[in-house]
This record gives sequence, C-alpha cells and structure tokens, in this order.
Amino acid sequence: AMAIGFLSYLRGDAVGSSGWIARAGRLLSGLPECVEHGYLRSLEIDDAIAESDWERAIAAARRVQDMANQYDDRTLHSAGLVGEGVALVKQGSVTDGLAVIDEAMIAVRAGEVAPEWAGNFYCQVMALCHELVDPRRAREWTDATERWCGQFTSAAMFAGICRVHQAQLRQFGGEW
Repeated sequence: AMAIGFLSYLRGDAVGSSGWIARAGRLLSGLPECVEHGYLRSLEIDDAIAESDWERAIAAARRVQDMANQYDDRTLHSAGLVGEGVALVKQGSVTDGLAVIDEAMIAVRAGEVAPEWAGNFYCQVMALCHELVDPRRAREWTDATERWCGQFTSAAMFAGICRVHQAQLRQFGGEW
C-alpha cells in the first residue's frame, strides 16, 4: 500500500496517493514498529516542509534517520537526510543543508537506494538548486540524474523532469 501510494504521489495523483497511504497507515496501526513505519513517517517530513515548519521537518527527518539506522535501510536513511537538508536550506542554513544533502546523495549515486526514491531525491535536489540559483550545483546534479536515468529502459517519468531542469539551466546561462 505504501509503495503504491508513493508511486501515485510521484505521478501527481494526490487523491490516489492519499488513499493508499491512509491504507498503509491503517494496516500498520497497532503493529510493532518496523521499517515500513519509517517510510510512513518520512511523509511527515514533506508535510512539515509544505507548511514551512522547519523544526518539525528536521525532527521528523532525524527520527526517520534513526529508524533507518535501526533497520539498516539505505533508502529510508537517504529520505531522512534529504528531508533534513531541504528543511535546513529553507530555514536559512544553506551551507549545512547542502552538506546534509550531499551526504544523502552518496548512497543514491552508489545505487544503494530504491530507484523510485532515488529519482525523487534527484528531482528534489535539482529543484532546490534552481531555487537557490546555484547553476554549478544544478548542472552537476542534472548531469548525474541524466546518467542515472540512462541505466533504465523506462525512466520516462524522471527523464521528462530532467528535461525541465535542463531548460532551467539554459535559462541560468542565458541560452533559453
């Protein structure tokens, strides 16, 4: 249920995503804590960021990292780090936030993170670089994402967003 909810979210189906995630929460309710609870909790990071509640986002991200360490899950650990990094950047701690994001992306670049999550992390990092008007970092992450997409035969969802980020880079450089 969580996987379907997350994929629905990535595809822009907010209603379908919400239903599947609610189902995942209901199925996990009352069960002893497990790694799936961490994935459910990781969504709290995005909610807090959307509400500009940086402290709550950072706290949720660190809890997710703790859970990831407990269950030895690289994907979940990267989710916590990316969330913490984004919240720190948006809070105004840009240098610290980017350092946390760079750490998160080590596992992504090494192929240790589930592809659907890796694509989402690449996208979040590229969007953040665009927001920061950091063309050097945006170029590096866009190039890395394109190489990553090249290993899949059906990365159309992520390849399309990469083209958007390429256009943004052309705007940065005055080429668009």
